[in-house]
Amino acid sequence: MTSKLILTNRTALSRKYGAGIAQIDSAVQGLVAADAARGLESLYLAVDDAGAVPQGTVTDPTDQVQNKNTIDFLYKAHNPDYVMLLGSQDVIPHQDLTNPLFGSADSAFDPDANVASDLPYACENPYSVAISDFDQITRVVGRLPDVTGGTDPAYLAGVLGTAAKAVTRPINQYTSYLGVSTQNWVNSTQLSLQRIFRSDSSVQISPLGGPDWTDQQFASLVHFFNCHGNPNDPDFYGQLGSSEPVSHRAALLAGKLADGTVGAMECCYGAQLFDPGGGQAPMANAYLSSGAYGYLGSTTVSYGDQFATSCADTLTSLFLTDVLNGASLGRALLQARQAFIQSNGPSLEAHMAKTLAQFILLGDPSLQPVVAGESLAPASAQSPPAQGINLVTKSGDVLARERVYRRRELFRRGLLIKTQHSFATERRGNSPSRFLHNALHSLAEERSLVETQIISYKAPRKRGADRTIPQRLRRLAPLPNGVHAIFGRRRGESEGHAGVRLLIVRTLGNRIISFTELHRK
Repeated sequence: MTSKLILTNRTALSRKYGAGIAQIDSAVQGLVAADAARGLESLYLAVDDAGAVPQGTVTDPTDQVQNKNTIDFLYKAHNPDYVMLLGSQDVIPHQDLTNPLFGSADSAFDPDANVASDLPYACENPYSVAISDFDQITRVVGRLPDVTGGTDPAYLAGVLGTAAKAVTRPINQYTSYLGVSTQNWVNSTQLSLQRIFRSDSSVQISPLGGPDWTDQQFASLVHFFNCHGNPNDPDFYGQLGSSEPVSHRAALLAGKLADGTVGAMECCYGAQLFDPGGGQAPMANAYLSSGAYGYLGSTTVSYGDQFATSCADTLTSLFLTDVLNGASLGRALLQARQAFIQSNGPSLEAHMAKTLAQFILLGDPSLQPVVAGESLAPASAQSPPAQGINLVTKSGDVLARERVYRRRELFRRGLLIKTQHSFATERRGNSPSRFLHNALHSLAEERSLVETQIISYKAPRKRGADRTIPQRLRRLAPLPNGVHAIFGRRRGESEGHAGVRLLIVRTLGNRIISFTELHRK
């Protein structure tokens, strides 16, 4: 029984590395052997191999439809517990999904026309460009990337070697963290750290700290950043007022990270796999080449709350919590995605839908950093670092059956979610009434927002989704039938992207019933 599919495109790899592909093949075989020792049967296949894909191969590595269809075919043919995409977006492309928050090409608020996503590869649904079509999230999928536009096979061989040598460690090795926040978002960061580690005592604030973190901080096995990011930029940035100093520099990671590090980054473009053109590789690539097991980040502009947790805050903390509970990296993301949908009510609004699509896992999804079943000890009870262990305490058959039963439950849950939740991402064909339009602008003015832009959506919901709610609560707290995204800048604040605010306003008829204020990361 195939436990893990390792999927790549040999035509694309050969174009990048020529004869160097032999070095990559050797590293893959090393990972396959290491997987076997861990009780996993891994199968290395190419999406452009006619022998592996008799129904039609990928003839154009950039063709997203071909890639989606072929990977769906291979998944259904082998039913693996894990799918690992081997290579960056120029080997197996992301799927471009329409961004429901996109206003216009010259918008200074959300400039992403599309969301580069690996979410569709984790779903049963066929090819589509609508995020709302990918609500059946049932598969464990991750991507082990090389460098986009790269020509040296040593990078990909190296990260494959890291995955092959990976070990599972006791929970007390993962209670030390490097948690960094902008000054503006320290409240939401503290809430996330409390959820993940039961303590926020080690939170660092930029610009008061970084990017030259101490060796001890770099060596922490969990890194969590709630900072700013920019497109095609390998670094992260803090904020205090209009000042945005570097909070984390990719060039400083080499030789500083501990093998086994897991990163979860809320920052805009934190997982964008851009072509460095011979310069500094993206932050995600730098983490993986420095010994990280896994890295969760966003490919586009992301959002979060200032005083509570929402969007990027929620998904990243759900992921890390499951990792610390002993889940594999890929299962942690699948569970986080499902829990994210379930925690946001019967209708997933545009900002939530974008969050769901934009966060991707970079790393081998089968790696299990933390021993399952151990409780998280308080920070004061941490023990000194110890060697990792290979967890083969049960027979391979027992481990395989346990995984299959977990996958069956997660598959069932993914299908069930579709029956209970819908997406509020379809834009209204007509503008709000004059009365509601004035009410929305009045709310923006009350929040001191200027240069506002409004996008309105329908708010569908599954028939009968709230039938178990008592009639009194349904009458006093009815669900909205309209959702509106109001972009703007806070009067007197920075004119850069750090000053962007997003009001999500829920309406019933012409009446505003609630709103949420978010920040661009």
